Amino acid sequence: MVLLTKNSQFSPYVQQEIGMAKAKNKLIIPLVEPGLSATCLAMLQGTEYISFDRSKPQDSLSRLLAYLNRLKESREQDNAILFAFGALLTIAILTSKK
Repeated sequence: MVLLTKNSQFSPYVQQEIGMAKAKNKLIIPLVEPGLSATCLAMLQGTEYISFDRSKPQDSLSRLLAYLNRLKESREQDNAILFAFGALLTIAILTSKK
């Protein structure tokens, strides 16, 4: 799972981690803040991403849950889903502290 924000979009570490995950055929679940550069999103070509608007965390979390449910139904990758739900909980906690 990767959270792409205006602050992280050009981070070489984020781009490198996405590239490594793609090279190893790992599941990538990107949460993308609205308004990012098209250049930044190019690294996600062919990967579905979830729009994550910090001003509307509940809407964003609902989209993420829907995505994870579809993923579970189509792939049955339980370990990835459990990890993603853990990340979802972390995001929910962090955004509720704002």
